[in-house]
Amino acid sequence: MPKPVQSGGAYGCVVVGCILKGNSAGTDGGGSIEGVLTNCVLVSNLAGQHGGGSYAEKLINCTVISNSVTGTNFGFCGGGIANS
Repeated sequence: MPKPVQSGGAYGCVVVGCILKGNSAGTDGGGSIEGVLTNCVLVSNLAGQHGGGSYAEKLINCTVISNSVTGTNFGFCGGGIANS
């Protein structure tokens, strides 16, 4: 099954009290992208370029554990969180 280009978990959502675990994206935001997460846990998510756990969003009282980026380009960043 192919990976989504962006966000394997949540895209542009308001999420409260959830666990986003084991999601992946080809480029950005393996766990979540462009939303608002409150009291959530982002664990073991993977992105190809930026923000293995979260990319370009607001995190409120969240826990970010063991997320990563697979890309090897110097410009790739944010195994846990990235915001550009």
